[in-house]
Amino acid sequence: MTAQKEVCERCGKPIPQRADPRGRQARFCSGACRAAASRERRKREHQEELAQAHEQATLKLRTPREEVADAARVVREMTRDLRMGREFHVSDEHQELVLAVREFAELMDKNARRSAAPAGLNRAARRAKKKRRH
Repeated sequence: MTAQKEVCERCGKPIPQRADPRGRQARFCSGACRAAASRERRKREHQEELAQAHEQATLKLRTPREEVADAARVVREMTRDLRMGREFHVSDEHQELVLAVREFAELMDKNARRSAAPAGLNRAARRAKKKRRH
């Protein structure tokens, strides 16, 4: 069996050793800590359920500005992760956005290569070349 946890998950006090080491490992130092942790879990779950019910009842509709802000946040996170060489997880709801950003980036890259001034031309040469085009 694996080693027993040393401290209580709720209060941090040491967990006393049991006479019979068989069975489930102790997570709490006493019944009082176990009961208090249970009450805290139930309270937290109840609060989460209330928040979900309230959100559904109020039908939180997002404005276009909020949608754009969310999309921009996702793109910035993806950019940061790519710069750092990390992989990024794309949720199903943002998959379409990722595809659109990739298409946009490819098009911008293609246009940038096409319109970039050739290296080595000075200002006068670029102007002369521009006049020839028109």
